[in-house]
Amino acid sequence: MRIGFDATVLAPGTRYTGTGQYAENLLRVLPILAPDDQFLVYGTPPGADFPPLPPNVTWQPLRRLPIGRLSALAGHLLVLPRMVRKDRLDVMHVPGVHTRASLPPVPRGLACPLVVTVHDLIPMNYYGHSDTPLPWRLRTFYRWNLNSALKAQRIITVSEASRTEIIETLGLPPTRVTAIHNGVDAAWGASENGSAWKPPHDATPYILFGGSFEPRKNLGRLLQAFQRAVDAGIPHHLLMIVETSSAHAPPVRDMAESLPCADRLHFLSGLDDASIRTVYQQAEAFVFPTLSEGFGLPPLQALACGLPVVASDLPVMREVLGEAAQYVDPCSVDDLARALVTITSDETLRMRLRIAGPQQASRFTWEAAGEATLGVYRDVVAARSAT
Repeated sequence: MRIGFDATVLAPGTRYTGTGQYAENLLRVLPILAPDDQFLVYGTPPGADFPPLPPNVTWQPLRRLPIGRLSALAGHLLVLPRMVRKDRLDVMHVPGVHTRASLPPVPRGLACPLVVTVHDLIPMNYYGHSDTPLPWRLRTFYRWNLNSALKAQRIITVSEASRTEIIETLGLPPTRVTAIHNGVDAAWGASENGSAWKPPHDATPYILFGGSFEPRKNLGRLLQAFQRAVDAGIPHHLLMIVETSSAHAPPVRDMAESLPCADRLHFLSGLDDASIRTVYQQAEAFVFPTLSEGFGLPPLQALACGLPVVASDLPVMREVLGEAAQYVDPCSVDDLARALVTITSDETLRMRLRIAGPQQASRFTWEAAGEATLGVYRDVVAARSAT
């Protein structure tokens, strides 16, 4: 097969998002699993820190049209379809559906079958009903972009919970939506990775959060719960891995500065892969009080490190984390505070979760995700040939 893959999400601003990491890990395993297939990867090759790819991968830089912030949109709607036809692709995979017009949209009118990964419907089903709705421009672009994705021959999503939501919300036939779980790189379970990262201001021991300032990540309640846990006597700091800049950051940072435990709150950003893994491996526990999620990769990575995990009691979290986490009501500050105290003091619970975590995480590999994704490619190509 000649397989096209949209890798524009690997640009510096989006490479370390959930969609970016999904695309990077699939690109790492797909060409190895299918050495006889040719992969044409559309986008600018990332920097020297990107893992080398096998010889059956060819980077196809997309010509950018000189129209400012809409250049990515125009490139995908005008340039990419012509390149796909010229390159005689058998199938094209777009690994995400964006909400911003400055990011690449799902292309239309391709001369080959299209596969699109819709990670979740959070922009529609969560932010459509929350106290912090998306601006109308983002809502409008997302709905238009999602409609483009719905024209694909097959939709991949990352959990059975998301698959059910997509089928029920959008009224799609179940045969058009395939759930393929994300994976965890084996490096997360390694005890040494060469990073020299040290906790800031001797902030040990610490509980870790990994995510973003996005309101659904629930950092406001987490900060309140951590203050109550400190009042109850825990000696820990709270380290939070977040994005470098965000419009949602100011109220969270203001709350953090106003709390009596402010000197124990630390925001981390701009870390490389090895340093992030070290932050996880040196933590005492991991907390993930999300209000909505398509998969939840950060707590799964924590399980791979043998970390005791506190996670929201959501169907998708139980699907991914199984019996290897302590679940809480993410809307209850009291419940979250009690869980933080328990996860740092109950040695019997901590030992059980340390053992269960890596076992649960081992069920999720990028190799398995790659094999299942290749199966989707083959299915849509065979269906096209049969018509």
